[in-house]
Amino acid sequence: MILEAADAEFLEKGYDGTTTASIAARAKVTHAMLHYYFQTKENLFEMFIQGKMALVKEAICLPARAAAPGNLEDQVRYIVGHHMDFLLRHPELPKFMLREICFNRDRMSMFAAVARQDGNIMDVAASLKKAAEKEGLSIGFDIRTIIIEMALFNISAFISADIHSSCFGVSDEAVAAMIEERKAENTERILKMLGK
Repeated sequence: MILEAADAEFLEKGYDGTTTASIAARAKVTHAMLHYYFQTKENLFEMFIQGKMALVKEAICLPARAAAPGNLEDQVRYIVGHHMDFLLRHPELPKFMLREICFNRDRMSMFAAVARQDGNIMDVAASLKKAAEKEGLSIGFDIRTIIIEMALFNISAFISADIHSSCFGVSDEAVAAMIEERKAENTERILKMLGK
């Protein structure tokens, strides 16, 4: 109950806009009860970030492991597609991540620490590099860039879709078609970065 309320508050308002009082009110518990179980807003936020990063890892790492035996193009297509599908299921997350990273730079270290925990997202980059090398492609940059670029390409599609929908009244069907187009474009961008 409290954790769900904290999730909703942090997603809507970010860390700075959320208070323990607003979380308690949303959860319909007393402020004292919230503090008894979680002590601080920071503790709630850390739990929130760990939960969201676990979802992101699940969206990228599991598909990468499933796609690992395939060729490079199949792996990239599979990973990009699953990440986009994940973002479709959690459309509020890209805006939240961008807001927190852009307006609260010290949050970046928290995101990075959680990302480096078990099920490392960077293992996906290593897997893609291995597949590229197996196909005779030479990677002339830090392969971790691929994961960052893939996430940014995919996230930008959702920010763009939100703007098209909110500002220009583009229909849900047109937005869905735009997202599908961007899946293909983002796959091609990543493959091009990998020299394919």
